[in-house]
Amino acid sequence: MGTPRCNREILSKLPRQSQTRDTQLQEIQKSLALGLTTFASLVEKICTLDNFMSELRPLCCDSMSLIGNAFNKYLLNVDSL
Repeated sequence: MGTPRCNREILSKLPRQSQTRDTQLQEIQKSLALGLTTFASLVEKICTLDNFMSELRPLCCDSMSLIGNAFNKYLLNVDSL
C-alpha cells in the first residue's frame, strides 16, 4: 500500500519546508494505513476463536474505530498542517 506523492515538478517548486512537511505527512499516512491493514488481517484471523464474539469483538471494534478516527482526522486536517 503506497501513499500519494506530490507531483515532482510541483514539489521541486515548493519551499524546502513544504517538501519536508509533505514527506512527514506521507510517513504518517503510510503508518496509519499499514496499521489499519495489519489490524484488519489480525481480526480476520481471530474471528475463528470461540470467545471472539463475546470478549474480543468489542475490543477489536473499538480499536479499529479509534485508529480509523485518527486517520480520518489526519485526512481532514492535512491541509492545515
